[in-house]
Amino acid sequence: FIVTIIQISTLGVGEFHKLLQPIIWEELDAIKDRYSKDLFNIVYISIILGILAVFLTQIIFYFVVTFISKQYIQGIEVFNILSYTLYFYALEGTTGLILNSKTRNRQVLLSVYTLLGLSINLLICWICLTLEYGLSAIAVCMCLSTAIAKMPTFFNCRNNLFRSNKEMILFYLLSTIPLLFIFYIQIGLELHSPLTGLLVILFLILFQIIVF
Repeated sequence: FIVTIIQISTLGVGEFHKLLQPIIWEELDAIKDRYSKDLFNIVYISIILGILAVFLTQIIFYFVVTFISKQYIQGIEVFNILSYTLYFYALEGTTGLILNSKTRNRQVLLSVYTLLGLSINLLICWICLTLEYGLSAIAVCMCLSTAIAKMPTFFNCRNNLFRSNKEMILFYLLSTIPLLFIFYIQIGLELHSPLTGLLVILFLILFQIIVF
């Protein structure tokens, strides 16, 4: 049930990026390997989309298990952890389209990153199962492996998205550290109420608007 909702939400994020595909590919044909402010703006929109996707899926699940399917209420923590994978799927949507384009033609590289993330996921999940750390630890491993598979793509698209290496490093810091903050607030402190998520989400969106 939990995985199904996450998968449906992931498909929703993917459909959003499909709408952007012709825009991104047309821009790439024009700029080739040069920097594009428009492409970075799409990444910025993806950041906001990812943040909203995490919150919306969490609040939907919270109300479903609270008022409809109460037998799943113990799965709130696991679901909230897994919902963070949506952020990385949303964030990687633009770079995935760039690398998949005829201009860049780097589909093999995306496959390598996917296999790397899957391999790491299998390894650390096996370790968690062996040490009997529980479902929450496995969910964290799945989230971590998703980040490992998605985030390196920005390095490969750096010429199109960033004006310098410093700007790329700043992007990595600003797109991950706030996420770790919200993760700690919600999961580490066990504050699973939708109100907590809403307040932190609004803070992160405001933070992104100010910085970018």
